[in-house]
Amino acid sequence: MKYPNLFKAFNTHIDLDIDTYLEIEDRLVHKKIGKKDFLFKQGEDVNYLPFINDGIMINNIIDKDGEEHVIQIRGTGLWLGDLYSFFSGATTRFNIQAYQPTELLMINHETFDYMTKNIPFMKNIFG
Repeated sequence: MKYPNLFKAFNTHIDLDIDTYLEIEDRLVHKKIGKKDFLFKQGEDVNYLPFINDGIMINNIIDKDGEEHVIQIRGTGLWLGDLYSFFSGATTRFNIQAYQPTELLMINHETFDYMTKNIPFMKNIFG
């Protein structure tokens, strides 16, 4: 197991056995981003459900007057993304940005479809 934080996060919601988890782990997109780098910005497509394996991320919006409003701050072991945009295909209203160098584990649409088709109780986490 390469990513015990993710295994622990799944198991706070469902009883996931190690073999099933390892199937998911092999399908993850691994990404490292630097301090102040954006995972995505307002108006972009969201193609991933990001899990913060290590680091801190900020979810914010910039209003019509150019002012930043922080919506959420999340750290290691937590999810931070835009579920609505991921599932609907609509562009995001948010900016997701690293507060410090951050390691992300991301689930793309193909992996999500695999998970919900082959591990039906996964819908309980994101549904």
